[in-house]
Amino acid sequence: MNWQNALIEFLIKNAIEYSSKDHNSNELTHKNLCTYADSYDSQLVISPDNVEQVRDVTRFINDQNKQGAELTIYPVSKGQNWGYGSATPSSQNAILMSLHKLNSTPTWLSNRHDRDVPYGKTLGIVRIEAGVTQQQLYDFLQEQGGHFWMDATGSAVTSSVLANTLIRGFGHTAKGDHFEHCSGLEVVLADGRFIKTGHAGHIDAANIGVHKFGHGPVIEGIFSQSNLGIVTAMYLHLMPAKQYIKKFFVKLNSNEDYLDAVEALRPLKLSRVLDSQMHCGNTHKGIQALMRYPFRETEGSTPLPDSLVERISNKHDISPWTISGAVYADSSAELEAKSKIVKKALRKLNCKIIMLTPKQIELAQGLVNSGIVKSTLPNIANKLGKQLIVLKELLGLKQGKPTNYFIDSVYYRKRQVSEVAGVRDPDADNVGLFWLAPIGPMTRETIQLMIDTSTRVSQKFGFDPTLSITLLNEKAVDCVISIIFDRELPGEDEAALKCYDEMLNEFNKLGLYSYRSALRAMQTDSLGFDSNLKEVHCDLKNALDPHCTIGKNHYIQ
Repeated sequence: MNWQNALIEFLIKNAIEYSSKDHNSNELTHKNLCTYADSYDSQLVISPDNVEQVRDVTRFINDQNKQGAELTIYPVSKGQNWGYGSATPSSQNAILMSLHKLNSTPTWLSNRHDRDVPYGKTLGIVRIEAGVTQQQLYDFLQEQGGHFWMDATGSAVTSSVLANTLIRGFGHTAKGDHFEHCSGLEVVLADGRFIKTGHAGHIDAANIGVHKFGHGPVIEGIFSQSNLGIVTAMYLHLMPAKQYIKKFFVKLNSNEDYLDAVEALRPLKLSRVLDSQMHCGNTHKGIQALMRYPFRETEGSTPLPDSLVERISNKHDISPWTISGAVYADSSAELEAKSKIVKKALRKLNCKIIMLTPKQIELAQGLVNSGIVKSTLPNIANKLGKQLIVLKELLGLKQGKPTNYFIDSVYYRKRQVSEVAGVRDPDADNVGLFWLAPIGPMTRETIQLMIDTSTRVSQKFGFDPTLSITLLNEKAVDCVISIIFDRELPGEDEAALKCYDEMLNEFNKLGLYSYRSALRAMQTDSLGFDSNLKEVHCDLKNALDPHCTIGKNHYIQ
């Protein structure tokens, strides 16, 4: 029996949008693009309009599998998982289910006891569907008065909030650990059943989303980084907007100075004086935020030689390490008190501290862009102008404002880049990108290991050691390593795959496993689970999806 034809007949009969090689093929072609080689292709893309269609399709495919078909659904929200696999599936010839149409306007949670105002609007709890983008959520919150902030990532404004939460991504504010602030899910199971977790799964619940766990077994976790269900919506806790904020930067002159700074700031994370995510970028990260790779000066060779790194850094005032964070407060007195604590913690270090309020950044931009400064000090105006743009965009992220600015940095080694205005599409533009994200304890020894290992392996394969180390919470650091290249250049795809594989293997041997994984790691069975945990994963899969209807090999083999 031709299972695919049977599925297409079902889709046509039920007016469910799809894309195949013979029908609306552009969508399938685009969804099979990736930022690295050796990815798998989907054979169909299905785009349901609503949860009922998600259930119908899933139930139909599960029934076909009971009769001997070997079809598997690979669900994505927007498919912008750049650097980790994009929209490509975790197994060959999957059926991609794109949930981008599930994008109703976010809603405040409410109950029958509310009078004039939904309790979600008072407390900052929203329900959002799988296709809701960062920009949609931000716009909704602004339209509702701007009393609450979302937490934005540095990815595109068109990326899915729910998808990043399910892969346990992080952002920039005090709510930066996204899954930590998810308080319930709505899920379609492999047999088509629909469940809600937490208190949402109780009869006539009037307390949905207020408490992360509800009562009974906590099962939200089994639907994140897994293939046990299709998550269609979630409940999300927001951050109260802060009237008082200072963005700070700590510019450091060496690895040793950087490690000293982390040790000085760690107690402030532990005491919650600093509760924003703090991102620490090395020289290469700073260079990529400001410019394209200087192929002319290097005569086409890669990576950047140390002499040129030093020259560019001096020209643009880029430090070997820069720590970026924010101080939040509810009063000017509290803001000043916290700012003094940060300065005091760093005062004995070899560093430069810059602290700016939004108003100060705005005034500085106005001054630098003024005609008199541009005409009398053009070089200084140009340098400061670029730096202030970065500062403004970073400040926006600390206030929950998404931006497309930073996605441009992954084009760093593209020789030919379209300058047409609009949202970047690394897949369509043939950008080469891998991200690897090992996580470890916030100690001097661990961070030095991360720096040394990533630098050595990157340079071995001709890539710049581009690092962003985030102080995720009071105890953990995450090292996001960027392998950036141009897929149109012969040999770069192969070198990137070798670099990624060796980098992953090196960090796994150190016991510093990633907080999330590219599909490449799943293909090579390099996630590092021990046999006992793997067995339990399989038990869960067999219980909830015995016919492997959803996401074959996605985290769970």
